[in-house]
Amino acid sequence: MVKLAIYAFAAVAVLTAAFWTFAAFEPPPIGAQTVAPPSDSGRIAFASNQDGDLEIYAMDADGSNVTQLTHNFFDDQHPAWSPDGSRIAFASDRDGDWEIYAMDADGSNVAKLTHNFDKDRAPAWSLDGGKIAFSSDRDGDWEIYAMDADGSNIAQLTDNFAFDGEADWSADGRRIAFSSDLDIHAVDANGANVTQLTDHSASDKDAAWSPDGQRIAFVSWRDVDLVNDVFLIDQEIYTMDADGSNLTRLTDNFDGDSAPAWSPDGRRIAFASDRDGDWEIYAMDADGSNVARLTHNFDDIVDISWGAAPTPTSAPTPTFTTTLAPMPTSTATPAPTPTSAPTPTSTTTPAPTPTSAPTPTSTTTPAPTPTSAPTPTSTTVPAPTPASTTTPTTPIASSPPSINGGGGTCSSPSGSAADAGLILAALIAPGLAFGGRLRGIF
Repeated sequence: MVKLAIYAFAAVAVLTAAFWTFAAFEPPPIGAQTVAPPSDSGRIAFASNQDGDLEIYAMDADGSNVTQLTHNFFDDQHPAWSPDGSRIAFASDRDGDWEIYAMDADGSNVAKLTHNFDKDRAPAWSLDGGKIAFSSDRDGDWEIYAMDADGSNIAQLTDNFAFDGEADWSADGRRIAFSSDLDIHAVDANGANVTQLTDHSASDKDAAWSPDGQRIAFVSWRDVDLVNDVFLIDQEIYTMDADGSNLTRLTDNFDGDSAPAWSPDGRRIAFASDRDGDWEIYAMDADGSNVARLTHNFDDIVDISWGAAPTPTSAPTPTFTTTLAPMPTSTATPAPTPTSAPTPTSTTTPAPTPTSAPTPTSTTTPAPTPTSAPTPTSTTVPAPTPASTTTPTTPIASSPPSINGGGGTCSSPSGSAADAGLILAALIAPGLAFGGRLRGIF
């Protein structure tokens, strides 16, 4: 009983320690999975004439790891990331006229999407990755078109005598913003409901829809600066609501700022600027603050696209492993396996099979009978009778059964009642003495 109490106490202590250890564990909050990635994530694609002609490049969002993606003697420009960051659509005149192409994010697997003798430029992916909008002069003037991501099912969306170009999709894929002559317009994805969003005598262009679909960034020449008694008109970055209201100026300098591109989380805007003497890439917060220069070279950079790198899409998976923290409770489930321990007891059931081994001994008993002479067995019969007369003490060893009522076995060979009384007293006395010792102990 004492050992069982010790074992029980130890088991309770171990279970208590395990409980408080598990209770002290705090898994990451579920809300952490919905936090947008930092604004320095993703990759920025751009066109630059660093090698003498316009080529497509890509770099990390902080300006590092610049990689040249196209290598030819023609012009490649207007890069546009696919929503998952795996492909880049772009325009190139490598076949003699401007066509739309697509390639993997590392510049491999180039595929030609349009095939005609006119100019197709400025592609833009829909947010579901299924469509690409672009501008083309295939009907005599520049209009907005859309096609499937593989180049099939081309549809004309605008039809007028204005210059329509620089299309960009809304987050829900229902609307496309574009520049038309001097203003920003929007049209449904099927070409219906054309709406004018800006109305100014200066030029507004380069519309870029925010990832949440609430705001549109664009470039405008509407500001006039007086420098040394000379009026200068420069282009600046603005934002407005998707319906054209709440106009906000983000940049304010005497140089040119162009080609705005939203970060995947909508917190930052990359743009091109010649404020340092040549066109470089900069980034700023969505409200125009915290401007940082990302590139440093003496060449011109145009046509910026900020896309999500494929690697951040796999980051949400480790967070799901933290939800498996309750797994320690599953370690308790193996405890029922000891209940399968009785199955070894079933293995003991074959043990009776060795009891069948005596049956061979019974078969061997007839074998001695032919070898042994029957006369010696008759001579050994008188031997047991003297043995019973010479062992009067053996009934004392078998006397305990007589106390339980088997008196017939306690009778001495002489049959004297006195001798039986002495034997009984001899058996009881030690028991009484032992009982007294027990009472002394307890």
